[in-house]
Amino acid sequence: MSEIKQKILVTAIIIQNGKILMQRRTDDIKSHKDKWTTPSGIVEINEHPENAIIREVKEELNLDIVVINVIPAINSFPNHKNKYHLIYLAYVCEIIGGDLRNQDEEGDISDVKWFEIDKLSKIDTIRGTMPPIEAILNK
Repeated sequence: MSEIKQKILVTAIIIQNGKILMQRRTDDIKSHKDKWTTPSGIVEINEHPENAIIREVKEELNLDIVVINVIPAINSFPNHKNKYHLIYLAYVCEIIGGDLRNQDEEGDISDVKWFEIDKLSKIDTIRGTMPPIEAILNK
């Protein structure tokens, strides 16, 4: 039996003018392929999670953001055939600069788009995407 590794994933909930910023994944992970999620990434060793989400959004979308607050609900579940345990932290963020563009078209992101919040139920999202969004909307 192989050892299960733990990973921390951070995600940015960016809402502006009644719309939320989402990205379509093209990962080789079957459960993610062509599904939408909020901008996200893995925390590197010795990196603070807030710094990780700021870095990920800049690298992938060319946006400068500031963290407003953390969503109190944390999702935690086994992932990828139990190869690792994923801890999922969500942050409400605000754009403070940059020009939105997909800087990872050759990588894991095929599209970036603003969705009207009331239309989110109609798009195919990755598991774990909706609970932090719903936590914000239901405040």
